[in-house]
Amino acid sequence: MNPLGWQLLLGLAVAGGLLIAINAAVELGERRGLISTYRGPDDFVRYADEPVFGQTADGQWLTTTPYGRKTMVPSRFRRQKRENGWRMFVLGGSFAMGSPYTHQLHDTERSGGIASWLRDQLAADYPESEIEVLNAATGAQNSSRVRRIADQVVNFDPDVLLVLTCNNEGALPPGVVTEQLRRFGGFRLMMRLMAPLEDGLERSHYTAQDAPTAALREVFRENIRAILAAAEARGVPILLGTLPVNLRYTGEEVVHTLSDEGAFRGVAALEVIEPPPGEAARRKLEEFEEHGPLEALRRLGLELYRQGDYEHARHVLEQHTELAPYNRCRPSFNEIIREEAVRAANAALVDLEERARALSPHGVPGGELFLDYCHMNREGYAAMAEAILEALREYDLGP
Repeated sequence: MNPLGWQLLLGLAVAGGLLIAINAAVELGERRGLISTYRGPDDFVRYADEPVFGQTADGQWLTTTPYGRKTMVPSRFRRQKRENGWRMFVLGGSFAMGSPYTHQLHDTERSGGIASWLRDQLAADYPESEIEVLNAATGAQNSSRVRRIADQVVNFDPDVLLVLTCNNEGALPPGVVTEQLRRFGGFRLMMRLMAPLEDGLERSHYTAQDAPTAALREVFRENIRAILAAAEARGVPILLGTLPVNLRYTGEEVVHTLSDEGAFRGVAALEVIEPPPGEAARRKLEEFEEHGPLEALRRLGLELYRQGDYEHARHVLEQHTELAPYNRCRPSFNEIIREEAVRAANAALVDLEERARALSPHGVPGGELFLDYCHMNREGYAAMAEAILEALREYDLGP
């Protein structure tokens, strides 16, 4: 090699070493709380930059890492599961986490959510077993991030994964290159400095709902299949749940609705409902359209419910949820969950949407079970936990 080649090689080596040193310094600063490389909510709900569980100093336990604690409730479990141990990880968004009863801002996991109901009942039913129901759900995340966390927890000797993901499906996943580069603290800091989010503090923590629904469905199905495949490769069964939603939600807080209403025209939407609601409903919908086509459809569904036309009310409100989910699971996405649970050899279905419908007046879920658009009250979470316990027994997945 000529002298110029050696100089170039030396220059590249020095530059590479300098970048490695800078990255190490940034990540050390992050661990000590001196700097932050995260720009805003999207950094926490779209990416899994670091492991969410790590070993304790003695190597005997695994705990939620400082990175994981930014979005998850804390957990601690043995690295080597005991002979009489039984371990379940609960994966999903805030519904799976148990919000608002338990939340990532709490120092400990509190009772009231699905995981706590399962833990208490299984411990009572199987006192001879060491029961671990580990809450690995994260508020506001979609299936892309659930997939990344599933890739981690399948390595921790679970007996079953409970996957409850479908809310927050509003953003397409990041590119592979970006996702890999983000694992370096130096890259994250550079992005924060060079491309700050001007509205990072003002924007809602919830996942945006602006991507085309057809593309989201493809990504959602791909993520569910990837979670199932990762678990199957480790011999881990999955209990895959549909998600219940509040069809009669009337709250004023609307987070990240669809920005493009042009794909929907109010009265035309009634053509796909079987049987059609009739001329009176069409006239009512036309009255409501001054509020915009999507809002008109919601108001029509609530009006049909008030008038006692419950079947049509449910169909109209389900269609509104499909078009304007408000971070709720769209009906078509729940159908994907049902299809994939049947297709996969290592999956079993627990139909929480159907259970909520069965427990609701006239089969239209509302405030009897829900606190808001998708989070349940204690009675609602307890009922969902009971459905999951029944599925564990039916498919012989319990302790």
